[in-house]
Amino acid sequence: MTKSQNYREIPRRYGNGLFGTLCPSDERWLFVTMQELWNIAQKQLAKTPFAMHFVTTMSEDSVESSEQELPQVDGVVGIGGGSCLDYAKYVAWKRNIPLILAPSIVSVDACLTDAVAVRRDGRVHYMGTAYPKEVVVDFDLIGAAPAELNRAGAGDILSIHTALFDWNLSHERNGEAYDNQIAEESRHLLKILSENVDDIRDATPDGIRTLIELFWSEVVLCYRMGNSRPEEGSEHFWAYNLEFLTVRSFAH
Repeated sequence: MTKSQNYREIPRRYGNGLFGTLCPSDERWLFVTMQELWNIAQKQLAKTPFAMHFVTTMSEDSVESSEQELPQVDGVVGIGGGSCLDYAKYVAWKRNIPLILAPSIVSVDACLTDAVAVRRDGRVHYMGTAYPKEVVVDFDLIGAAPAELNRAGAGDILSIHTALFDWNLSHERNGEAYDNQIAEESRHLLKILSENVDDIRDATPDGIRTLIELFWSEVVLCYRMGNSRPEEGSEHFWAYNLEFLTVRSFAH
């Protein structure tokens, strides 16, 4: 995936009980999530959102048609995993409205990327960009998810190991552009991951914060390079092919 080098800082807010603060003032905000998660999380809100959308698919055609049926809103809040966050980003991009993202699991780095991922003919395609005004990391909300889903996010950092090998190999054999400084900074993220393995395994607040900050560092390195070479190699392409052949999604 090619990335714009004009990235900018995305504020991250950490704490317990933050989900209840996500219904902004008296403005008309759309909440994007999944029905199962909403059944659990809605009790924390002081008031009912102006509008709701439950994500069932990220098929491009379905996303486009369902977005057109949504009411006019002042902003959008995405709550959940990758699909919910991408749908919220899509709405914010199409309508040029403010965006807030609240991940319910830390299995992917979608809350810190600006690209909108949709499915086209069974494959992931990126379209448009949307920067959240903030990413709200509620330890209570994320901690309620199965620990194995949260620690799966380590895969988005572990992939650096294979990605750097593949990148260097392509540089040596094919003359592909290679940046030693970015490669070394990427490798350092593997060291941080290893040093915090216990907290990440147990999905403690410190482990969740560490993964989010590692995601952000990885995303910035990719933006600086202009592509995903620092963290995406043959392991990602193998997984993309598996999903295409099986028409299924897999956790990292």
